[in-house]
Amino acid sequence: MSTGELTTKCFKSSYTLQASSLQMAVLLQYNFALSFTAQQLQESTGLEMSALQSVLRTLLKCKLLVSSKQTEADCELLPDAVLSLSEDYSNNKLCVNINVPLESEHKIVQEATYTRVDHDRNAAIQASIVRIMKERKTLQQQELITEVSRRLCSMFQPSVAIIRDCIDILVRKEYIEKVEGEQDAYNYI
Repeated sequence: MSTGELTTKCFKSSYTLQASSLQMAVLLQYNFALSFTAQQLQESTGLEMSALQSVLRTLLKCKLLVSSKQTEADCELLPDAVLSLSEDYSNNKLCVNINVPLESEHKIVQEATYTRVDHDRNAAIQASIVRIMKERKTLQQQELITEVSRRLCSMFQPSVAIIRDCIDILVRKEYIEKVEGEQDAYNYI
């Protein structure tokens, strides 16, 4: 995403704001009026409401804008919320970097990434188990775990617990089955 600098003349002091292109698009609207609703800002900037919400949360947190209406958790602005330029804005620095993601957004993205990685790893483990069992037909659990770890070590090191969970999933999906009469042995179906 692009970044740039805006020089403000509307506050008690003049500030240089380092902002993203989306933040600049919103802030530049305040050259035409002192207040906008979230809906008006969306129409004038052409941003999707989710992207606009993210930009507005950052500007509200930096105290450049003030809002008339916010939901309880400050997570989402209502479309009819009036957003005004904060006349009382002040900062010790004359050059202010407002192009920082909110910590909550960072955590959401990070959690989504971890979830996606876990899902992909589980799929890779299950695929590896099926390939191994297709080749060998029957294996003891410990041998299967060792072979899965050996084959996947170039991508990641799966834990034994996750491999066991994936084995149980494949038993439920009926890709493999436990050998009757033997403890911890599996057959490929």
